[in-house]
Amino acid sequence: MKLISQMIIAFFALSIITSCAHMKDHSNKVTFQEKSFNKNFQYRSYKGKVFMSGQPTASNLKELKEKEGVTVVINLRNKTEFKKLSYNPNNDAEKLGLKYYNLPFFNNKEITQENINAIEAVFMKHHKKGEKVLVNCSSGNRVGAWFAAHVKTTHKDNNVNKLMTLAKGAGLKSTGLENKLEAYLKK
Repeated sequence: MKLISQMIIAFFALSIITSCAHMKDHSNKVTFQEKSFNKNFQYRSYKGKVFMSGQPTASNLKELKEKEGVTVVINLRNKTEFKKLSYNPNNDAEKLGLKYYNLPFFNNKEITQENINAIEAVFMKHHKKGEKVLVNCSSGNRVGAWFAAHVKTTHKDNNVNKLMTLAKGAGLKSTGLENKLEAYLKK
């Protein structure tokens, strides 16, 4: 009987150790699935619940809604940038029945916690409800930087190297924005 008890305890201990080791191995691995409806619009998917892209057109939004189930759009562009567009992203999203938010990521000088908090409040409100969210900007650079700021702020991860890798995987390519993000992450 004592041998059976020891074997059961050993089995549970091994199960717990294996489980913890398995969680540790995967906790730092974040992968983005590159997707495209056509050659002119590429986007990234994170766990099929968060979508990231440059500026979508009305037809891109329609496809994201129909094919991916996106119901919320968070645009990280500054309002002054919309003057350059031949369409209104807010109107396009609303016509499709999507919830639309324009929350600028930064003030062109620095990334502020105030901006991050505003984006996080809206993102988490919808994400926690299980809604699929598209976060976009003009090219995907700010989206990548936002994702790293999101992980730092919401998931309390302060590993700057890891966060910079996440940002690049999510779309950050601009050296200037990389420098601003790194300064923010080191605060």
